[in-house]
Amino acid sequence: MKQPSEHVASTEESIEAAFREYLGDRDPFLVGVELKRGKTDQLWVFLDSEHADVTIEQCTQMSRELSDWLDESDLMPGEFRLNVSSPGLDRPLTDVRQYAKNKGRVCRVETANQEGQATYQGTLVDVLEDALVISKGSKKDRATETIQVPFSDIKEIKIIPVFHS
Repeated sequence: MKQPSEHVASTEESIEAAFREYLGDRDPFLVGVELKRGKTDQLWVFLDSEHADVTIEQCTQMSRELSDWLDESDLMPGEFRLNVSSPGLDRPLTDVRQYAKNKGRVCRVETANQEGQATYQGTLVDVLEDALVISKGSKKDRATETIQVPFSDIKEIKIIPVFHS
């Protein structure tokens, strides 16, 4: 018998795959789906854009479109609440298309490969064809080290908010 968390994960994966097929290469594009079970299930759809922040108007329009599409399909039977949003700073970047617009921002990158795991924090300097370029700096001696992190090694990447006083 499947555990409830496995069922939610497989349902999320099915929904996300169907949304990716339905939405294709549009901008804004799908970066994730989250299903929260409860008295009324909540389906969260996260969108991002390559060139700018996702607007409320774009989320509203996509919510209407996806709601109509979901009503016609059997993807989410029963009663649920659809929420369409940009990912927010607390969510990791999950699509390579998100990297370029975050150049110049501080990020934390967790990696994993045959040699082990590592975590890097620094400024996202550039996005190459198959890697990120991160500048790790030291305020103490103003020295910087630039490293390339292959996309295939990235386990998770998050933007770190920097507040200036």
